[in-house]
Amino acid sequence: SHLSHVASLQRAVSQRLGFIKEEEPRPDHQPTRERPGLTSRNFSTHASSTGPTELSAAANGKESMDHLIATYLTREYVNMPIFQLSEFRTSCEDVAETESFRTGSTAFHGVLNLVISLACMNTNRASAVLGSDFYARGQATVSSVSSLEEPLVLIQSFLLQSQYLNAVGNPRLAWATVGVAIRTAQSLGLNLKSNGHDQGSRQRRELARRLWHSAAMMESILALQVGIPPQTPHVFQVPLPSHSDSDYLDAVLPETSLSSDEPAERPSMVEFLAACARLYSHVGDIMSIEDEFRVSDGGCSMKKLLSSDMKLFLKVDALSHDWKSSLPSFLQEQDPGPYGPIALRQRTLLQVRFYYLRIRLYRPLLTLALAITVRCNCSRAGHRPHLDQAEFASPELPMVYGISRDASIKCISAAVKLVNLLHWHDLPPQEEDSSNPGYWESVNYLHACGVVLIGARMSPFIGQAQGRGCVSPTDLEASWHKVLELLEYYAGVCRAKGERLPNTAQLCLRSLNIFSDAVGQGRAEGIGLGIRPDQVEDCDDESGRSSDVQSVPERSRRPNSWSWMESLPIDLVD
Repeated sequence: SHLSHVASLQRAVSQRLGFIKEEEPRPDHQPTRERPGLTSRNFSTHASSTGPTELSAAANGKESMDHLIATYLTREYVNMPIFQLSEFRTSCEDVAETESFRTGSTAFHGVLNLVISLACMNTNRASAVLGSDFYARGQATVSSVSSLEEPLVLIQSFLLQSQYLNAVGNPRLAWATVGVAIRTAQSLGLNLKSNGHDQGSRQRRELARRLWHSAAMMESILALQVGIPPQTPHVFQVPLPSHSDSDYLDAVLPETSLSSDEPAERPSMVEFLAACARLYSHVGDIMSIEDEFRVSDGGCSMKKLLSSDMKLFLKVDALSHDWKSSLPSFLQEQDPGPYGPIALRQRTLLQVRFYYLRIRLYRPLLTLALAITVRCNCSRAGHRPHLDQAEFASPELPMVYGISRDASIKCISAAVKLVNLLHWHDLPPQEEDSSNPGYWESVNYLHACGVVLIGARMSPFIGQAQGRGCVSPTDLEASWHKVLELLEYYAGVCRAKGERLPNTAQLCLRSLNIFSDAVGQGRAEGIGLGIRPDQVEDCDDESGRSSDVQSVPERSRRPNSWSWMESLPIDLVD
């Protein structure tokens, strides 16, 4: 049943959060798994059975190689500039002249194979299987190179591996890999200030700073996906990198240059990296806020709201707003400037990431408000909610109720804005010119938006507030259909890349549809969607057998009944 599906997912979330310590027997019917081929463990990153003709054409054909390198530069490098561009291009030309792409054994040959593997995930002209071959070859080549000879290349290779592993649906291994990159950087002293003065040392210093902040940013991106806070302290002890003439976007794609009568500001990839680094510096605090506002098993949401410390929440809320207002003009949402496609893509990516972090910041308070107004963990069947929506504005109640109400509205509004952004740029399909992030990144955002939109249906604040940023029931329904449409599209993109690729979009689509149906089913039974496993003991699965939930010990059978609100795609494929 739908309710047993939600209860099963809630157990997975509780296990990830550490609420359930001991092993639990799982029911035979596991709704979060469609077939074994969709789990991340079944996607091999080792050499495949791809024919030599296809590999030869991709590896040795200059046109194919140029296309894949250009794809990497315009889709990935501009967002995470981990090379000195002129040196990278010179090395690529040397490899092309010697035709040693497949046979070379230097560190750069390995890195170039990793670059191509990542490019394969960003183009419709290459399969995921082809990318896995390049990845395996690049990984093997780099691992045979001494870290003493090419220390920075080793960090570059770990970052590329982490990006690739994330793209193919293995965020846990990607998180571990970027951790190795950070520890390697620390062992080389990249986390400390350097004092080079000549041009050579200055270039190395700036590259080291890029690598350091790229690795820290990647760790934060993956931390949000796997639910583990960033582990690297004092990231900004290393100054943000500054840019040289080769670090502007028109150095990558000349068509992005501006004419003389247009704004003097030149879009810079280093400015984008710095903006992302500053934005993701709040991830650790946001995850601390999630932990602060999380209700323990059987706990009372109202008591949690009244006892929570709002200082960090208000601080991050203000700082993230200041961050947005201080962006350079080419990254400002309101600036229509005549910028090229890369700058527009960076602007869209930054907006999407900003709204996602706002969702993660506000969602804990949305969850508390729902529990207080619909059904609290501490409630028994038939009991009325703690408060109704009108009481939130009562002058007799503490201000935290008003904060939770406003945060709920802002969370839902951010979800609607994020969905509209992705839908505007990806549908109808734009082939390889989409301004959105890679589909594997967008799926995580859409899952969060979908969960928030489902919760919004039960929110008493929808339709009550008026003004800029407020969401009507009509907006809510339109955004919900856009989420489903986008996930269906991304699931198709994933299927086209290859059957061996975990189709996380398909899993999210199925799970969100079940959530949506469970809202009606649960509310019809008078329990909202605040479902505890003990409330679905009598629900039978599709085979007619009783769920095994009742065999779970009572002390571990009552996870947070609203934990589905903070579920992650990784909970679906685990």
